[in-house]
Amino acid sequence: MNVALNPYDLTARSEAALAALLLADRVWTVMPSPQRAPSAVDIGRAAMDEPAFAELLNAWSWAMPLFSAGIASGAGDVAQDMLAAIRGMLGVIEQNDRFASVRPFMHQALAEPDEVYLRAFCGDLLRSGADPAMALPVSAGIDAAAADYGLLVVRGEACSHATRLEQGMIRELTRVAVPFLSQAGGQRLLAARADLEPSLDAFRDAVNGWRVGEIRDASQQLTEAFDTIEAELCRPTDADEPRVLRGQAVVTFGELSADAVLRAGAAAASAVVGGPPGAHGVHSDTLLVRTMVVRRLGARR
Repeated sequence: MNVALNPYDLTARSEAALAALLLADRVWTVMPSPQRAPSAVDIGRAAMDEPAFAELLNAWSWAMPLFSAGIASGAGDVAQDMLAAIRGMLGVIEQNDRFASVRPFMHQALAEPDEVYLRAFCGDLLRSGADPAMALPVSAGIDAAAADYGLLVVRGEACSHATRLEQGMIRELTRVAVPFLSQAGGQRLLAARADLEPSLDAFRDAVNGWRVGEIRDASQQLTEAFDTIEAELCRPTDADEPRVLRGQAVVTFGELSADAVLRAGAAAASAVVGGPPGAHGVHSDTLLVRTMVVRRLGARR
């Protein structure tokens, strides 16, 4: 169960990020980095030269034990291809008239030299996606790269008209309830993954096989295993760690077209700038991407 996680979710320590980092075998995300293949030296220099990049690394510090353990990764070929796909979305939007309505909201910061691009990208991640010229290409690029690599894309709760349209395009496979650890840090998640390993392995195998009955059975078994050791999983161990609580999430598994983010964005933008709404609810002929939408149980839809 290899998944792609939006860096906005990682920065926010969202339910989607916490669930993905507990449930998945491997989690790929996008780390803003110097545009050529970055080394540790490049990243260290960027942190010294660009305060927003250093602030982002600090915001990600809660998850660093998972990066150190090789469970999460923002580097390597997959992450670099995600970053290339994100930058490539600017050309797709410019060249394809189906997405013309989003052009007034776009700018070229992602294609600028490192000092401009890093400041803009890191700044927007820290603001939770205030700029659609950043957030839309990021989400669309992750979907495109995930379709190529066969990754399952993790999505959080829809929080805008565009993301509601996007999630409305999902062809649902099944929906299950699973537990997660709210506000957990990376070390806590590593311990929980070890304690729940047999149940997590069964859940991951079921999701990899895309088998409805087995996913439902495995999610129930995972919940029962979590119930058995919940007190230990949530036991305070570090005065600096936020209070860890049990959360319950509804996870929807399904498929949608790899260009769904762009089509939903174009439809939402049309409502603002005028023009035809577009056939956003119709599957296009692009690759399909598997996805899981994580919504806290009891949250408004």
